[in-house]
Amino acid sequence: MSTEEVTAILNATKNGKHQTILLLIYTCGLRVGELVNLMLSDIRYEQGYLRVRQGKGHRDRTVDLPSMTQDALRAYTTYYQPSKYLFEGMPKNNAYSVSSVRKIVKRSAKQAGLNMDVYPHLLRHSYATHHLDSGTDIVLIKQQLGHSSLQVTARYLHLCKRRPKMIQHPIDSMAVQLVLMPSANSCGTTAKTTSDHTDPPSDISN
Repeated sequence: MSTEEVTAILNATKNGKHQTILLLIYTCGLRVGELVNLMLSDIRYEQGYLRVRQGKGHRDRTVDLPSMTQDALRAYTTYYQPSKYLFEGMPKNNAYSVSSVRKIVKRSAKQAGLNMDVYPHLLRHSYATHHLDSGTDIVLIKQQLGHSSLQVTARYLHLCKRRPKMIQHPIDSMAVQLVLMPSANSCGTTAKTTSDHTDPPSDISN
């Protein structure tokens, strides 16, 4: 997908929790199984990274968190108050279901008017290709994705000559409109939500 198509999907998602889920998959290159297993303690705001535990191959890794994603996470956790898992389903304290995430992705893509089959892993793939287009080193992309070897990453990425030392986040240049916004105070004790924030339909966990 192009950055414009990802932007359209994110902006078409009017539920704050759902948008945060999609934003996290895209900006951190997460597998859907990694997303639903995230705990509140895995977010490290001060260090600016997310800890992914027991990813594919039972490997732990840390993933860089862009500022927009940090803002969205602060507002989301304040608004929804999860107690154990970062994204909780029903009943509370249970991990969000993979099937619910897939439904969110497909519905948001449809609402964005995309005539294509969109699924969570496509957002992860887009993370990789957009980072490469932005000049991020393929070695850094490999580390962020948690691939076992560079050859795995290179199967769908073209090697790039530019090798910046810092992660460059495509999301920073995309016109995404967050449904949930962090409060003005530094502690983030309140969260603002836009008037068109809606609750999820009954077939998707909240």
